[in-house]
Amino acid sequence: MQGFSHALDSFEYEGQVKHLEESKEKFTEYEKQDVKCREDLKHNRQKTKKLDKQLEQEKKKGLQVEKDKREEELLEQQKFVNDIKSKLNIAQSELDIYLSNQQSETNKLKEMEKNLDKAKNTLEQRAQEISDIQKRLPESENMVEKAKKDLELATRTEEKSTNDLRSLRSKVEEARSSMQAAKSKGKVIDALMQMKKNGQLPGVNGRLGDLGAIDEEFDVAISTACGALDHIVVDTINTAQKCVEYLKKNNIGSATFIGLDKMARWKDHTKRKINTPENVHRLFDLVKTKTPEILPAFYFALRDTLVANDLDQATRIAYGKTRFRVVTLQGALIDQSGTMSGGGKSVMKGRMGSALAADVDPKQLANMENMLEKLTSEAQTSRASKERLEDVIRREEKDHTHMKHSLQKCTMDIEANKEQQTRLTKQIKEQEVRVKAAAPDEKELKQLEKKVENIKKRYTVNSNNVQQKYEKVGGAAAKVEAEVQRLHKEIMEIGGSKMKAAQHRVDAISKQIDEVTGQVTKCQVAIKTSQRNLKKAEDKVKSVEEEIQENKDKIAELDKLFKTLEEEATQVLESYQQSQEKMKEAETALNEVKAVVAKLEEDENKLQKDFVDVRHELEKFENIMKTNQQKIKHWKKRGHLQLSPISGQEVGEIAAIPDEELAELDKEAIQYEITVLEEKLAQMKPNMAAIAEYRKKVTKKIGILSKHIHIKLQKRKCSLEK
Repeated sequence: MQGFSHALDSFEYEGQVKHLEESKEKFTEYEKQDVKCREDLKHNRQKTKKLDKQLEQEKKKGLQVEKDKREEELLEQQKFVNDIKSKLNIAQSELDIYLSNQQSETNKLKEMEKNLDKAKNTLEQRAQEISDIQKRLPESENMVEKAKKDLELATRTEEKSTNDLRSLRSKVEEARSSMQAAKSKGKVIDALMQMKKNGQLPGVNGRLGDLGAIDEEFDVAISTACGALDHIVVDTINTAQKCVEYLKKNNIGSATFIGLDKMARWKDHTKRKINTPENVHRLFDLVKTKTPEILPAFYFALRDTLVANDLDQATRIAYGKTRFRVVTLQGALIDQSGTMSGGGKSVMKGRMGSALAADVDPKQLANMENMLEKLTSEAQTSRASKERLEDVIRREEKDHTHMKHSLQKCTMDIEANKEQQTRLTKQIKEQEVRVKAAAPDEKELKQLEKKVENIKKRYTVNSNNVQQKYEKVGGAAAKVEAEVQRLHKEIMEIGGSKMKAAQHRVDAISKQIDEVTGQVTKCQVAIKTSQRNLKKAEDKVKSVEEEIQENKDKIAELDKLFKTLEEEATQVLESYQQSQEKMKEAETALNEVKAVVAKLEEDENKLQKDFVDVRHELEKFENIMKTNQQKIKHWKKRGHLQLSPISGQEVGEIAAIPDEELAELDKEAIQYEITVLEEKLAQMKPNMAAIAEYRKKVTKKIGILSKHIHIKLQKRKCSLEK
């Protein structure tokens, strides 16, 4: 079985090899046939292309001949039509050229008449503008005048509002300062006044400086000369004692009191007038009080202290025949003893107001502040109204100036237009003469018109024939043209781009031929007409040259006038521009100044308020410092006190008081006792020198008397002894 299978496989293999050989032979044969077919195909294609080219040339040759023939016929027929039309155009052109000179002069005349009408219209417009401006000028002036009056009223209103605002602001600041001052007087006066309001200490009248007033001119003088201004006035010493106990009990502080019951002895002095050197004021006479009951307290504090304008006057008065206590307006003080104090850079002031002190109600202050706010709003409204009126005045004055410039310009335009009308009227008359002179010769004109008419008649007679021929030729030409177009299209389809390019060149050349023919015709007509008009042109040259010279003279004159007007207008315009720039600069500066003023007013108000507060604080501390300095000076003096020697008596030493006893002493009571003793001492005015002299005399007499008694006693003793 295996051998059979092997034999079968060998047989199939041989068959396949044979089949493969046969296939190779067939493939080789097919390749040969393919090469032959390809060569035949290439040859046939080349032959076909050559035959197609020959066929194309044959077809194209026949069509081109037929096309050239048709185009030649079309050109001949078109030339006939153009000749007929050219003759008619030439005749008409000759007539138009002959009439052109008159037409030109007529056109000039019409232009002059048109300019004259324009000048008349401009003159009427400017006259109307002047009339309108003259009507508006008084209205503008009245408006400016009214605005100025309103501005004056608004300015006064603003000034009044500003003054009222400043006054009220001052009052408000004073009220605030009064409240602040009342608060800054310290716990002592606040506590005592509160007790007075509660009814527990009804006899308290208040601080002496608050119970009176003096002109601001004498503020420094009374603040310096009256040390008791900070003392508290009460009705009786008993009330003063109660106040001292109350302050001590509540550990509030201390104060010096003036009892009005102890001031009764000064009442007559308050009514008595004194003669003063150089008629200067007595400080007491300048004080104003609410009630006369307070006057003795002020006299007690001031006595007959005088006020001098300066230190020289104060020196003359203080060291005169009669000694006075004198204070200057600047704060220099000379006592009766001759000692001088005060003055310098730092002065005491503000211890007494320029108006009687009044209790400031917070509600009243609130009302005043509301009124201040209202007045501030009114002042702002007045200021805004003033600024608005200023803007109106600026705008109206600007319009007024513009109207004046317009009026001046219109007046100048009217003068110029009047001159132009006169000049144009004269030129129109001259031009009318030229138009008549340029009129064509009637005989020649009739000949030309007759010639044109004859040509028109011939053209009319032959027009039908020409039209028929033209239509016939046109129809034939249309047919030929259609045929040419058809052939041309075929040629184009056959010849392609080369034929199209050639046709374009043919068309362009034909068009150039037509244009050249037309130009030749026109040139022939122009030559004939120029030869005919040359003589007329030569005649006109002379008159035109004369007219040109005349116009040059007028132009020079007008140029001179125009330059003058231009210079004046330039000056006016420059002045106007400068005025506008200055006005803008002024407006800018004004706005800047207004802003600065507003800012300064705001800063001033703030600084004024701060200044019042600082001033009160400063004065408060200055008073405290001066009081302490006086106390230091006083206690330094007291520390060196010695008993005055009295003749015949032994001078002892001032005994020191132990601290325990000092703690138990009532300072205010002792201070009051010291004040009373000082007043008594001042009333006594003892002459210590006279007392010493008297004591010496008494001692001498006592010595003599003692000797005399001793002698008598010795004599008596002797007599008794006898």
